[in-house]
Amino acid sequence: MQVHQITVRRADRRLDEIKADLACCTKDVKKLRTDCNDLCKRMDKVEKNTADNMTKLTDNEAKLADLEDRSWKDNVRIMGIPEGTEGANASQYIPINLPKWFPSLGNKEIEVM
Repeated sequence: MQVHQITVRRADRRLDEIKADLACCTKDVKKLRTDCNDLCKRMDKVEKNTADNMTKLTDNEAKLADLEDRSWKDNVRIMGIPEGTEGANASQYIPINLPKWFPSLGNKEIEVM
């Protein structure tokens, strides 16, 4: 009987060790789940921020392209003349009509670039 009792005690001690290890592992798994959930929430925020920033970047790129395009144009607006009056070729319309609008220019040669 004594051998049987020793074996049972050893088995009980081993089971207690296994229970303690299992409890520790369970605690660790719960912490890992919590950490994983927190990381998933943070990643969702990062992904949303990234999408918002990409939208803003696209808008800003379009605005920048528009500003650059406008900066290359040398537009002249002459008040009192309806838009489109010059027809297809403004560079011919302006030198022909400037002397009419400004008689003081006389017969001076006008160059439009």
